[in-house]
Amino acid sequence: MNEKATILDEIQKRLASHPSLSYEKKFDSITVEPVSEDGFPVSLFIDSDEFMVCLDGWHEHFKSEEEAIACFLFGLSDKARIKAIRRGNFEHHWTLEYLIDDRWLAHSVVGLIFFPFWLKSQVIFRQNSAITEPPAPDADYPF
Repeated sequence: MNEKATILDEIQKRLASHPSLSYEKKFDSITVEPVSEDGFPVSLFIDSDEFMVCLDGWHEHFKSEEEAIACFLFGLSDKARIKAIRRGNFEHHWTLEYLIDDRWLAHSVVGLIFFPFWLKSQVIFRQNSAITEPPAPDADYPF
């Protein structure tokens, strides 16, 4: 079995225990749609030598299949959220935040260089809560 089928099949297997989730699997990607209006899509894309996980407008590249899967599932959990910055109708910055001891901490930010900086900014929080299992005891942040 090739590497693409392996990681996508593994994610699909894990999603099977969450029947409320709607997803689309293609040859080189899988995307889970948000289950509520204040959620966000979670996607994994396979390139020739790496994996890219996208949570709304935020994304990160991984060489490790295990880390990519952990990030993907983390994006579906109630321990992750996206803080988006919008100016007018244009979103331009996305911060992945994670929950530890009732506090949201920033992991990393992805942003666009060009955006309408002259418009008033608005902060929007999006969160999926499809997976509510607690993280491993020694891993507040899974990847």
